[in-house]
Amino acid sequence: MKEYDKEQQESNSIENWHNAFNLLLIATIIIPLAFLIFQVAFTWNEFVVDWRKIENWNAVISMFGLPIGLFTGLVALTTLIGMYHRSLQLSAQLTKVSKQLSLASNQFKLAENQYELNYTKENFVLYCEHRKQFIERCQSVLDGVNHTPDVKKIIVDYGKFYDLLFPENSPSAIQSFFMVTSRIANDFKPIIPQILDEVNKIDNSFLINYMNGNIEKEDNYFQRIASFYRDLGIFIQISHFVKKEDVYESADLFLQAVFEASILISRVGLIMPSDVQIILAALEDKEKEIEAYKL
Repeated sequence: MKEYDKEQQESNSIENWHNAFNLLLIATIIIPLAFLIFQVAFTWNEFVVDWRKIENWNAVISMFGLPIGLFTGLVALTTLIGMYHRSLQLSAQLTKVSKQLSLASNQFKLAENQYELNYTKENFVLYCEHRKQFIERCQSVLDGVNHTPDVKKIIVDYGKFYDLLFPENSPSAIQSFFMVTSRIANDFKPIIPQILDEVNKIDNSFLINYMNGNIEKEDNYFQRIASFYRDLGIFIQISHFVKKEDVYESADLFLQAVFEASILISRVGLIMPSDVQIILAALEDKEKEIEAYKL
């Protein structure tokens, strides 16, 4: 409201000075002309001039000094008023331009903020959709290789697993839209020999000692093998299906879980298919060995 009153006062001031300029402009013509007419009317009889003499032309200024003086003064005053009026107009125009520039700047910032908000929302939607599709793909892979659906052998922490495979993606920015990681497949490869070494240690002696309770539950070959996958967010549920009462069957289930976890990390690009074949061959040999122990 105060801003509007100030603008109204400035507008009224400019209008008043404009009217004053117009009034003085008219007065500059009328007043000297009126004085000239009055002077001529009242002093007509005294104007006996021989225009053939040069000095009489020079005397015109002194004869009509009052009208000429009034005209000169009014011209100067009108010029000053006109210049002041013009400066007020220019100041008002500059103020208006400044406000328009400020308004345009605010609108640009608003549009920029809106764009950033839309960009963030769009990235968040894409991030959520990519995570959802990735999880569905992983679940589909596990369902496809799980031959004992009644036994829950693996639980995946998809938050940890996803962040490990796609560190470049976040709710604010998504760079990878693929279902396989952009990390080098050899990142996990050095761990494979360690897994195979632990698998080879699962022999009849270990299984009998495990069945008799002579093996630490928190530090054994099952736990060590599972820990490699646990670091990725893949949890092999040893406590759910590895039972002392039927340790040989439990060992078979455990090896199947290792195979399923290996297939999963292969399908997401963390290891090569050739690495899975190596793991599968070692697991199959160990399963045959365990079958022989049963006999």
